Amino acid sequence: MTVGTSRRTLGKHILLNKILGREVGIISSHCPFFIERQYTIIDLCAGDGRPSHESGTSSPEIIQKHMNYLLQHDVPVQTVLVEKNKNTFDELKQRNFNALHLNFSAQNLDTLPIEINKNSAAFIHADPNHIEDWPISKNLLHNLPENTTLLATLGCNVGGLKRMPLDKRQGWYDRMDELLHWLPERYDAVLVVLKGDKAQWAYLIVGPKKWHHRGVYKKDVLSAFNQKVWPLGVDMVQFRTNIKTFHQMRDKLFLTAKELAAYA
Repeated sequence: MTVGTSRRTLGKHILLNKILGREVGIISSHCPFFIERQYTIIDLCAGDGRPSHESGTSSPEIIQKHMNYLLQHDVPVQTVLVEKNKNTFDELKQRNFNALHLNFSAQNLDTLPIEINKNSAAFIHADPNHIEDWPISKNLLHNLPENTTLLATLGCNVGGLKRMPLDKRQGWYDRMDELLHWLPERYDAVLVVLKGDKAQWAYLIVGPKKWHHRGVYKKDVLSAFNQKVWPLGVDMVQFRTNIKTFHQMRDKLFLTAKELAAYA
């Protein structure tokens, strides 16, 4: 299975649609009193916007659908589609998505050229083809409002990442730690790992603690990666309620079996 054309892509798009759809529904109908009724959606790895063969859609199309819903309900919304590859970016622009298009690399994303109301809400989608393309920096996180939900893809052994020296892989620990340290008090994270996947794709979901505790994201994941989509199932662990197991699962993604045995 290849990136963008596997069953993972179908599950990922179902998951994106569910999580973003819930956010949009709440903002448009009964926005909490402590949140300004406006919304920002940022896709940090937008690609070319071409529909996937497996899912029949793309992340920019899913985002555009929910953006249009907000506009129909008179909710101010700004959408940003970021793509670093120039040729891919040019194709994305030709698809005429109603959004701000940015041809940025991960190194240029510390400060997005938009203003986000700190009292509003935002949604971040990051789907790098390779884990070394992780676009979520510490500075970017601190420019986001506290009410930010995030869905990120972790392709933890795509391209043979585990063959890289351990000191180079350490950068990934640092980046994930930045995100976990940034977590607002009312938010939590869940790590989702596809069982039996040689490329070890995984997903990180950041959202309100109450939805984690109520099993909302668990239901989303099990629905998105059901028996038809990913028959081998998934493993999930929540960060704040089970930090030790969370770090153990993260170690399995980033370390080789030999390294895991050495640190045991």
